[in-house]
Amino acid sequence: MDPVSWGTVPTERADAARNRRHLLATARAMLTEQGADQLTMDGLAERAGLGKGTVFRRFGTRAGIFHALLDDDERAFQEQVLSGPPPLGPGAGPVQRLIAYGRARTGFMLGHYDIARAALDGTQPIPAGDGTISRFHIRTLLGHGMVAQERDSGRYRLGPATLRLGNVYLHTLELRSRVVGWAEDLARRTGCAVRAGVLLQGDVVVVHHEPSPDGSRQMPEVGIVIPAHACALGKVLLAGGGTGLGTELGTELGARPLRSMTADTVTDPARLRAELDVVRRTGIATEAEEAVIGECGIAAPLVDASGEVPGALGLVVPASRWPLDAAATEAVRTAARSISRELGAPAWPPAMRELPAASA
Repeated sequence: MDPVSWGTVPTERADAARNRRHLLATARAMLTEQGADQLTMDGLAERAGLGKGTVFRRFGTRAGIFHALLDDDERAFQEQVLSGPPPLGPGAGPVQRLIAYGRARTGFMLGHYDIARAALDGTQPIPAGDGTISRFHIRTLLGHGMVAQERDSGRYRLGPATLRLGNVYLHTLELRSRVVGWAEDLARRTGCAVRAGVLLQGDVVVVHHEPSPDGSRQMPEVGIVIPAHACALGKVLLAGGGTGLGTELGTELGARPLRSMTADTVTDPARLRAELDVVRRTGIATEAEEAVIGECGIAAPLVDASGEVPGALGLVVPASRWPLDAAATEAVRTAARSISRELGAPAWPPAMRELPAASA
């Protein structure tokens, strides 16, 4: 990817910088009190207690005031993306950051509609600031299939991955509401932490977490993202074709490298396919220290009314408790079967589709 220039703030004399900050603060106060239509060059100069020449040299035209306001807020927005807290800033997964960016950018443009409109000459489309950071994110969105560009007009529209994202979200709403009570009971019965997850873009997103009832201090895990091939939840979803994504991902096995998280992560596509075959036969997936050193897990599929596998339910235990006894495994089966029944599943375990062979 080509390097992206974020731009730099021009050097200003101290008095010029002070006047700029004062004028922008005054303009914001006038916008709040009077609205954009009432903000004029003369009115700003009078309210700020500065000469009209100072205001005209600074902004040039009335539209220049709004350009400056938009630019100032755009830079603040860019700082949030570049160095602010996650998920908008660094520290979250790429999909989480894209979602956060979309929400934040939409809010930014809605909140700046009047300012953006006032910065135009009446014939231009409403701008999105200097565009550099938006272009960077659009390239990323294109790469993930979240947006697509029309060949003739050059305009952007929602891509196929957006539909998948929406489907995952809708599945998650009902799935999590069904999981909560059963997860609490499962944690109490087994003494283990419980996770429920869904598949998104090759990763598992944890949508519910019930801590281990041992009283130890545990971090909340809702929202964490784990590579699907490196965790029990993900292996269930890959084997079951989680909301249609697993089958698609199955065609990619062998065509792209599987990321190694620990020394025990399964990165050989043939070995992973063999494990998924076992999951399809037994309805249970396991992993031992493949995603996190010292952590092991077991999971079972959650089935909906269509017979699809939109999610998975599992236990997470320290390596010192591995392997789990037969009672814990049966407890996971029972909970997954009960949740699936509430989701309207026609049968459990599901008739999992075999993944297509990797293309040569």
